[in-house]
Amino acid sequence: MFIGKDTAAGAHAGDPFIGKLDQIEIFDFALSENQVVYMVNGQTTIASDETSKDETYTVAVTLNDGLADSATVISAGVTIGNSVPSCTGNTITMNEDGTYLFDETDFEMNDDDGDLFDKIQ
Repeated sequence: MFIGKDTAAGAHAGDPFIGKLDQIEIFDFALSENQVVYMVNGQTTIASDETSKDETYTVAVTLNDGLADSATVISAGVTIGNSVPSCTGNTITMNEDGTYLFDETDFEMNDDDGDLFDKIQ
């Protein structure tokens, strides 16, 4: 990783960067495309497909008035809760006065965070 040096091929390869760098952030993990877009647009959204049940997030806030930074305040932890299960219906064809006992295999049921179903009603 280079900061402050032109690494591209060409006439200026290896020239030092002349200017200022502001708001550099280094992460110990790769950012997803959604995370980069949110950051570029100044959004504080965490995409739901990038969280897992029982993960805990905190927010660090540092204010700046153009002259100095405030002390950094860290929020209380927010723990990611349960994902709601989903169910897709199915079409059953039967005789007019017939009887049909529905079974869980008649429906496509899914729980994104892998919880077992407690009850089906």
